[in-house]
Amino acid sequence: IDTQKIAVAGFSIGAYTALANAGIRLSYAQFEAVCGVNAMGSACRLPPEAEYTQNQFSAMLANNPRIRQERAAFDVSHKDPRIKAALSIAPVLAALMPQTNVAEVDIPVHIVVGSADDQAASAANARVFARAMPKSSLEELPGVTHYTFLAPCSERGFLYARQYCQDPAGINRSAIHQHVLTTANSFFNAAFARAQLVAK
Repeated sequence: IDTQKIAVAGFSIGAYTALANAGIRLSYAQFEAVCGVNAMGSACRLPPEAEYTQNQFSAMLANNPRIRQERAAFDVSHKDPRIKAALSIAPVLAALMPQTNVAEVDIPVHIVVGSADDQAASAANARVFARAMPKSSLEELPGVTHYTFLAPCSERGFLYARQYCQDPAGINRSAIHQHVLTTANSFFNAAFARAQLVAK
């Protein structure tokens, strides 16, 4: 492994994880302020694949000992200095990000999102993250939804999980995946080429 060429990529909550590894932090106080007012807002509402209800989630936050322990570390930085570039696909949770910590993000970040994202609307998430980071770039794919970035579905998938399988008319899921792969390859190659120039 070339330790000077380590990158991170993620989708949805994993896309936030990639940004966290780049230096973005969230604030639990901001979570309480935002979600305390509107628990069903886009930053607080559980995704449809969640296996518990909103009320159960609230109860876990208040009463589960392990979650209470994690809450104490909510504001801690997860920046990883080994990571030299980050790709974030349809990130979430921008409403919980204070604007004061973005100076910690000093690596290139590329964000990809669908213009029709129904779970992580670009205006409230991807664009907010992109504006906050000086070395970021943003690409919005027309007509693409949140779940377009998931793997193509089998017939069984369309039968039992149509919400995650159905794309808008004219959207070819496999073609979108190939485009993102090509974009990722170009972005990481450019990011590492810049890193080598700086090192020299």
